[in-house]
Amino acid sequence: IVAVGGHSLVPSGIDGVPGDNVVVAEEVLESDAAKGVSGKAVVIGAGLTGCETAEMLARRGVDVAVVEMLEEIAPEAHPINRIALQGRLADANVQVMTGRELTRVHNDGVEIRNAGNGETQEVPVDWVVLALGLEEASEESIQPWREAFDRVFVVGDANEPRRVAEAVREGFDAAYVLP
Repeated sequence: IVAVGGHSLVPSGIDGVPGDNVVVAEEVLESDAAKGVSGKAVVIGAGLTGCETAEMLARRGVDVAVVEMLEEIAPEAHPINRIALQGRLADANVQVMTGRELTRVHNDGVEIRNAGNGETQEVPVDWVVLALGLEEASEESIQPWREAFDRVFVVGDANEPRRVAEAVREGFDAAYVLP
Protein backbone atom coordinates (compact mmCIF):
# COMPACT_ATOMS: atom_id res chain seq x y z
CA ILE A 1 0.00 0.00 0.00
CA VAL A 2 1.65 3.19 -1.22
CA ALA A 3 0.56 6.29 0.68
CA VAL A 4 3.33 8.75 -0.13
CA GLY A 5 1.10 11.81 -0.31
CA GLY A 6 0.62 14.37 -3.04
CA HIS A 7 2.77 17.24 -4.25
CA SER A 8 2.07 20.93 -3.90
CA LEU A 9 0.77 22.60 -7.05
CA VAL A 10 3.23 25.18 -8.36
CA PRO A 11 1.93 26.92 -11.49
CA SER A 12 4.44 27.29 -14.29
CA GLY A 13 2.54 29.94 -16.21
CA ILE A 14 3.05 32.81 -13.75
CA ASP A 15 6.04 35.08 -14.26
CA GLY A 16 8.35 34.79 -11.23
CA VAL A 17 7.19 31.32 -10.14
CA PRO A 18 9.22 29.50 -9.00
CA GLY A 19 11.42 32.14 -7.39
CA ASP A 20 13.72 32.76 -4.45
CA ASN A 21 10.92 34.43 -2.48
CA VAL A 22 8.28 31.79 -3.36
CA VAL A 23 7.55 28.81 -1.09
CA VAL A 24 4.68 26.35 -0.78
CA ALA A 25 2.44 26.25 2.28
CA GLU A 26 3.44 22.70 3.19
CA GLU A 27 7.09 23.77 3.51
CA VAL A 28 6.08 26.62 5.79
CA LEU A 29 3.85 24.42 7.95
CA GLU A 30 6.45 21.65 8.26
CA SER A 31 9.31 23.97 9.24
CA ASP A 32 9.90 25.04 12.84
CA ALA A 33 11.12 28.40 11.56
CA ALA A 34 8.23 28.71 9.05
CA LYS A 35 10.81 28.37 6.23
CA GLY A 36 12.26 31.76 7.15
CA VAL A 37 9.11 33.65 6.11
CA SER A 38 9.15 37.06 7.79
CA GLY A 39 8.30 40.69 7.14
CA LYS A 40 5.37 40.90 4.71
CA ALA A 41 3.91 37.84 3.04
CA VAL A 42 1.05 37.01 0.73
CA VAL A 43 -0.60 33.60 0.77
CA ILE A 44 -2.02 32.67 -2.62
CA GLY A 45 -5.06 30.45 -2.14
CA ALA A 46 -7.59 30.69 0.68
CA GLY A 47 -8.60 27.09 1.11
CA LEU A 48 -8.16 25.64 4.59
CA THR A 49 -4.41 25.15 4.13
CA GLY A 50 -3.88 28.71 2.90
CA CYS A 51 -5.97 30.26 5.65
CA GLU A 52 -4.34 28.22 8.40
CA THR A 53 -0.88 29.02 7.03
CA ALA A 54 -1.75 32.73 6.99
CA GLU A 55 -3.05 32.56 10.56
CA MET A 56 0.10 30.78 11.78
CA LEU A 57 2.38 33.31 10.07
CA ALA A 58 0.40 36.25 11.45
CA ARG A 59 0.63 34.86 14.97
CA ARG A 60 4.42 34.68 14.47
CA GLY A 61 4.53 38.38 13.66
CA VAL A 62 4.41 38.30 9.87
CA ASP A 63 2.24 40.93 8.13
CA VAL A 64 0.02 38.64 6.01
CA ALA A 65 -2.50 39.04 3.21
CA VAL A 66 -4.45 36.20 1.57
CA VAL A 67 -5.40 36.31 -2.12
CA GLU A 68 -8.22 34.09 -3.39
CA MET A 69 -9.76 33.82 -6.86
CA LEU A 70 -13.17 32.84 -5.49
CA GLU A 71 -15.47 35.24 -3.68
CA GLU A 72 -15.24 33.38 -0.36
CA ILE A 73 -12.51 31.76 1.64
CA ALA A 74 -12.40 28.08 2.58
CA PRO A 75 -15.37 27.05 0.44
CA GLU A 76 -14.80 23.39 1.36
CA ALA A 77 -15.24 24.10 5.07
CA HIS A 78 -18.49 23.65 6.94
CA PRO A 79 -20.17 27.10 7.26
CA ILE A 80 -19.74 27.19 11.06
CA ASN A 81 -16.04 26.39 10.72
CA ARG A 82 -15.66 29.03 7.98
CA ILE A 83 -17.19 31.69 10.24
CA ALA A 84 -14.81 30.74 13.06
CA LEU A 85 -11.87 30.81 10.64
CA GLN A 86 -12.86 34.27 9.39
CA GLY A 87 -12.93 35.47 12.99
CA ARG A 88 -9.49 34.05 13.74
CA LEU A 89 -8.05 35.66 10.60
CA ALA A 90 -9.57 39.01 11.57
CA ASP A 91 -8.20 38.67 15.13
CA ALA A 92 -4.73 37.95 13.67
CA ASN A 93 -4.99 41.02 11.36
CA VAL A 94 -4.79 38.95 8.18
CA GLN A 95 -5.96 40.95 5.18
CA VAL A 96 -8.26 38.86 2.94
CA MET A 97 -8.55 39.77 -0.75
CA THR A 98 -11.12 37.64 -2.59
CA GLY A 99 -12.02 37.75 -6.26
CA ARG A 100 -8.38 38.28 -7.23
CA GLU A 101 -5.69 36.21 -8.88
CA LEU A 102 -1.90 36.23 -8.90
CA THR A 103 -0.49 37.37 -12.24
CA ARG A 104 3.19 38.06 -11.51
CA VAL A 105 5.81 37.70 -8.77
CA HIS A 106 8.89 39.91 -8.52
CA ASN A 107 11.58 40.43 -5.88
CA ASP A 108 9.68 42.98 -3.82
CA GLY A 109 6.04 42.10 -4.40
CA VAL A 110 3.30 40.63 -6.49
CA GLU A 111 0.85 41.80 -9.10
CA ILE A 112 -2.74 40.67 -8.63
CA ARG A 113 -5.71 41.10 -10.93
CA ASN A 114 -9.28 41.80 -9.86
CA ALA A 115 -11.35 39.04 -11.47
CA GLY A 116 -14.37 41.32 -11.71
CA ASN A 117 -12.99 44.36 -13.50
CA GLY A 118 -9.56 43.16 -14.68
CA GLU A 119 -7.67 45.94 -12.87
CA THR A 120 -4.26 45.04 -11.54
CA GLN A 121 -2.56 46.21 -8.40
CA GLU A 122 0.92 45.85 -6.96
CA VAL A 123 1.19 44.45 -3.44
CA PRO A 124 4.61 44.89 -1.81
CA VAL A 125 5.69 41.68 -0.05
CA ASP A 126 8.86 39.90 0.97
CA TRP A 127 7.46 36.37 0.58
CA VAL A 128 4.90 34.58 -1.56
CA VAL A 129 3.37 31.41 -0.08
CA LEU A 130 1.53 29.19 -2.55
CA ALA A 131 -1.43 27.26 -1.14
CA LEU A 132 -2.99 26.13 -4.41
CA GLY A 133 -3.69 22.53 -3.51
CA LEU A 134 -2.10 19.21 -4.27
CA GLU A 135 -1.66 16.91 -7.21
CA GLU A 136 -1.29 13.15 -7.03
CA ALA A 137 2.10 11.47 -6.89
CA SER A 138 3.82 11.02 -10.22
CA GLU A 139 3.84 7.62 -11.83
CA GLU A 140 7.64 7.91 -11.76
CA SER A 141 7.59 7.95 -7.94
CA ILE A 142 5.20 4.98 -7.81
CA GLN A 143 7.01 2.84 -10.41
CA PRO A 144 9.66 1.39 -8.03
CA TRP A 145 6.84 -0.02 -5.88
CA ARG A 146 5.16 -1.53 -8.92
CA GLU A 147 8.45 -3.19 -9.91
CA ALA A 148 9.08 -4.58 -6.41
CA PHE A 149 5.61 -6.02 -5.67
CA ASP A 150 2.97 -8.01 -7.52
CA ARG A 151 0.04 -6.04 -6.07
CA VAL A 152 0.29 -2.31 -5.44
CA PHE A 153 -2.46 -0.09 -4.09
CA VAL A 154 -1.87 3.65 -4.36
CA VAL A 155 -4.02 5.41 -1.78
CA GLY A 156 -4.72 8.82 -0.31
CA ASP A 157 -3.32 11.97 -1.86
CA ALA A 158 -0.81 9.86 -3.79
CA ASN A 159 -3.79 8.58 -5.77
CA GLU A 160 -5.98 11.69 -5.76
CA PRO A 161 -5.90 14.68 -3.39
CA ARG A 162 -8.90 14.78 -1.08
CA ARG A 163 -9.97 14.89 2.55
CA VAL A 164 -8.31 12.87 5.30
CA ALA A 165 -11.37 10.70 6.01
CA GLU A 166 -11.57 9.61 2.37
CA ALA A 167 -7.85 8.82 2.24
CA VAL A 168 -8.00 6.80 5.46
CA ARG A 169 -10.99 4.84 4.16
CA GLU A 170 -9.15 4.11 0.92
CA GLY A 171 -6.17 2.79 2.89
CA PHE A 172 -8.49 0.64 5.01
CA ASP A 173 -10.19 -0.76 1.92
CA ALA A 174 -6.82 -1.64 0.35
CA ALA A 175 -5.62 -3.39 3.52
CA TYR A 176 -8.92 -5.25 3.87
CA VAL A 177 -8.55 -7.01 0.51
CA LEU A 178 -4.96 -8.13 1.13
CA PRO A 179 -4.57 -11.87 1.77
